[in-house]
Amino acid sequence: MKKLLIALLTAGALAQPALADYYIAGDFNGWTANGNLMTETFSGSGIWQASMNMGTGRHEFKVTDGTWGWNVPGSGN
Repeated sequence: MKKLLIALLTAGALAQPALADYYIAGDFNGWTANGNLMTETFSGSGIWQASMNMGTGRHEFKVTDGTWGWNVPGSGN
């Protein structure tokens, strides 16, 4: 079991509302849109992270707002 750290840097390029929650959805949690909550490294940093234990290998994931109404990368992947 390996520990994976995923980080997201929010910037003006992301059309996500400020102070929203970010989640990780992927093949490791059944693509549950609100599966793994990300936390901001420190208030106002704009850097969000999630740490998960999972098996080695390739994993696919997206960052969501807890629903599939907004996600990165979008539908075009």
